[in-house]
Amino acid sequence: MPGSSGFRSATTGIKRKKAEISKLERGKRLAANKVFLERIEREVRHGGRMAIIADVKIPDLPAGLATVANVHLENRCKPACRVRQMDALLSQLKEVEHPVIMGGDLNTSGADGTPTSIRREILTRVKNYEFWATQALKWGTPASLPLAALTPVRYFKNYLDPTSVHLPVIGTNKESALFRHIERFRFVDRQAFDFRGEPERNLHEKGGTLANSNQRARKGFEPTFTLKRDFGG
Repeated sequence: MPGSSGFRSATTGIKRKKAEISKLERGKRLAANKVFLERIEREVRHGGRMAIIADVKIPDLPAGLATVANVHLENRCKPACRVRQMDALLSQLKEVEHPVIMGGDLNTSGADGTPTSIRREILTRVKNYEFWATQALKWGTPASLPLAALTPVRYFKNYLDPTSVHLPVIGTNKESALFRHIERFRFVDRQAFDFRGEPERNLHEKGGTLANSNQRARKGFEPTFTLKRDFGG
């Protein structure tokens, strides 16, 4: 890659120092694991780096030009944070009047990877109405069995498809807001991203949201890479 050798030579003089976790921090993580059965993630990012935008000359296009946005949204945050990041990116693209291609890693896993603490874990549960609604239904009504039966349904609904509809309590998917923002977005010339789902425009002839520009599988989107599990060691 051009310039990579210069980058390496510029960093060879940097001394590396081994980072250690304090005893207090180890105690916090142990308590979180024992009390909440969860691992505390405290990795903090520098931020400010989420996309690269480039104009590419393509003579066959009417304007002879296309803008490509390569996105990498944050994973150590709530889904709402990724929505704000996407809105900031769309504001940068709004005035582009020639074709725009956007892709990359949106990190739409559905998980909340925000750097946390024991205090935050407690407050999150206190203020989370869905958590208390689920607990009330589970322990205060005969709905515990139907709720348990919904677990595989929720998993299958969102499996490989972060665009699936958000249904509070019974079928949550807070990543869907990100795609609704992109779908409703309009450029200055009133053009929009292609959200159509025409089977004939998909490699596998599968319909569904974004099927025109992404490969749809039997369920959800076709993964670009999967890690093979070797149970034989």
